[in-house]
Amino acid sequence: MPPERTRADDDITKDDSSDALAGAAPAQAADTWTWSTATHPAGAASIGPLGWGTAGGGVYLWRGVYYIPGVGHIDQPLGTWREEKETGTGVLGRVAYTTYDGKPALPDIGLISTGTTPVPPTVRVSATWSNAMVIDVAHPGDITQGLALCHSGTSPQTMAAGGYRCGTMGFDCSPPSTQCQLSVPASGGDSGGPVWDYAPGGIKLYGWITGAGFGYTSFVPTWAVQNHVWTESQSWRSWGYPPGNDGTGCFVTAAGCVRS
Repeated sequence: MPPERTRADDDITKDDSSDALAGAAPAQAADTWTWSTATHPAGAASIGPLGWGTAGGGVYLWRGVYYIPGVGHIDQPLGTWREEKETGTGVLGRVAYTTYDGKPALPDIGLISTGTTPVPPTVRVSATWSNAMVIDVAHPGDITQGLALCHSGTSPQTMAAGGYRCGTMGFDCSPPSTQCQLSVPASGGDSGGPVWDYAPGGIKLYGWITGAGFGYTSFVPTWAVQNHVWTESQSWRSWGYPPGNDGTGCFVTAAGCVRS
């Protein structure tokens, strides 16, 4: 059996303030970005004033709204702005969906809404490669024992290694599993960062860091985001983000929108 998983980041203090505005996704999420030339809306940036975690990489499209996928214990609480630092200045958007409930959740996922303006599928995967194009995402059967993958993050340890670290898969991972294991460590501040492999012209996106143990990193695979049925308590309904899952969500790539 694999060792017990531990979260890579401390919980964020919950903000119980509520903003309510009926209608579709908030326009602010698409209109108030002040990105520096060092960042891209698709991540991966350090979020929160105290370096709580890393904004996920990639772009998810559902019902005409664009999201940055990541993990629930970073993408929380509902409605909160996710501010980024270190790789630039600005905001990522509002947390529209999250599985965070104050205790470990499986799957540990979240979606940051960036509004209805298209977001380019580029990801900051290292200190020197800030605009890697997402070529594809993981599909069932892709994640096999021994597969070489890398993860990116903004912890001091990962940043000292160039912004990314690489290892191999310790086990096969396929649906319905919502946690996979990569045999390279992650550190506090890496949670939410992308897990990826090189692909011609860019990267293939496999998932997002959820936690770490001795010598390994846990990550939630792409299909866990795509297949999750959001409950009412996990959805920011008052701003027009519906619960459930109508099966139309997809990941934006250089080749178009694809499903995991």
